[in-house]
Amino acid sequence: MPGLVADIRRKPASTVGRGGVEGSGFGFYPQLVRLDATWRCNLNCKHCQTAMFRGSEHPNDLTTGEVLDLFQQLSQAGTKAVGLLGGEPLLRADLPELLLALASHDIKATITTNGLRLPALADCLVNDARASVAVSLDGPDARGHEAIRGRTTFSKAVAGLESALSARRDPAVEIGISSVVHRGNIANVCDFLDLARDLGVDYIILAAVHPVGSGATNWDSLMVAPGELMEAGRKLAERIVAEPSLPTAQVNFFTPAFRRHLSEAHGLRLGQIPQLDRAGFYECYIQCDGRVFPSQKCSEMVPEVLAGAGVRGMSFLDNSIRARRFADIWNGPDFGRYRDLVMRREHLAHYRSCSTCEFSSNLCLPTAGAFLAGESDPQPICVEAAKASRAVPT
Repeated sequence: MPGLVADIRRKPASTVGRGGVEGSGFGFYPQLVRLDATWRCNLNCKHCQTAMFRGSEHPNDLTTGEVLDLFQQLSQAGTKAVGLLGGEPLLRADLPELLLALASHDIKATITTNGLRLPALADCLVNDARASVAVSLDGPDARGHEAIRGRTTFSKAVAGLESALSARRDPAVEIGISSVVHRGNIANVCDFLDLARDLGVDYIILAAVHPVGSGATNWDSLMVAPGELMEAGRKLAERIVAEPSLPTAQVNFFTPAFRRHLSEAHGLRLGQIPQLDRAGFYECYIQCDGRVFPSQKCSEMVPEVLAGAGVRGMSFLDNSIRARRFADIWNGPDFGRYRDLVMRREHLAHYRSCSTCEFSSNLCLPTAGAFLAGESDPQPICVEAAKASRAVPT
């Protein structure tokens, strides 16, 4: 993985617009594409990123034909995996057809779902389409989960998850849990690890809540301070180190700087797993209406970031597969300017924590989104970790 950082940094800026698709023979390609399958959902979660699409005006989802054509283009571009998000992907009646199409292109599918409709579709998804499934559980129990997602949703989500696990015939098809850490569950965050173990899933993803969509509206009741996140991370690290038999835990706020602090201050050695933002180089995000962005953090979901991108000549809003071929967007000027920004390291020099961090030159490639939004740091936990590390005797 560190080679990816070197790969991004050694390419001269004059080549950034050449995306390496459809025979260009050079450059970057969209290895992973995240696609919002629909803006529609059968829940109204307090932290939903795509809640912005559910007002009086909302985009038109891509049709079956448009998605199938997109998958053909992605196959030509070298895409290896497509993550279907939402909204709730399982609300699409054509989902089995779409998944089988991905399989025919030898593209791995992953689905993030609230699990409510999963029992009726589990066999088709995990066996016929061989799609990996992640069920969103935002509390390790009914109280925490339903405070975010509504009454009776916990038992239904768990039932959906269990249906996928019991239907699965090939253990190579991964089934896991995706969880958001927020004020309502941070006190018992380690209970998520117990839940993952008890349910028998392959992995659990833990990400900190962000002020996006409904999360911005409800931020006062959801936000966690960096210090609280550090303490929760320490508890998680202790459990992970003490119980290596637990399902794989991907903790998205375990940055290299925070991992170093855990090692220095608490003797918790988790290894330095790179935190690489591959957006625009090997990954991209496609909105439910077909507009293509480097990532969710650089899309309509975060207006401040999109405004900052516009100031620097990156509109992105005109990059729709309904009007242009995917290859033309990927190789176009907006993505080229975005790559140029990252490769010139302009955003890292702007961040307080990154500008003096040893990992920013090898094991870490932070998002440019915070820079485009005018923020001083991409990961507040890194600022706190740096302060804490300086206080640890060497």
